[in-house]
Amino acid sequence: MLSLTLRLLTGCRPFTRRGIGFLDGHKELDAGSTFDQLEGTQHGRFFRSSMDQWLDGANGPDSRFHNFKNDSEFRELFVFKCDKHRLYGFLCHPKDDDARFQLCILCIYAAKLKHQSDRAELKRVDDWRKHLGARAAIAVKYPPKSKGNQWKN
Repeated sequence: MLSLTLRLLTGCRPFTRRGIGFLDGHKELDAGSTFDQLEGTQHGRFFRSSMDQWLDGANGPDSRFHNFKNDSEFRELFVFKCDKHRLYGFLCHPKDDDARFQLCILCIYAAKLKHQSDRAELKRVDDWRKHLGARAAIAVKYPPKSKGNQWKN
């Protein structure tokens, strides 16, 4: 099995109800490395600003980030956007003692050249959402408080 890790976003405002992390440990998981490369650039600052807005509880504007709640196949997925740059991930509630806490796990970077998100990209992200290694990496950062409880989507 792959040894995946969850790296939490640092350098942002303090937050209690939401969090952002990057899933690392496989060559396909490039959202974190791409975000790191963009740090200090105009695009990196835009992504950070959007992430701060989301961490503060905002659910839009869609021009910066959005979920796919109207798509029954990819309802748990999420994207941060900046021009053609996309950081795709998924949402979950990893704290079994705080169901209100929501975590966005960013997995894949893509350059979007068409109006609609590429369904193949969304499928890849959804596969990582379901991956046992991803769940194990999340459990390292957010261990279950009680036996038998596992985080929910």
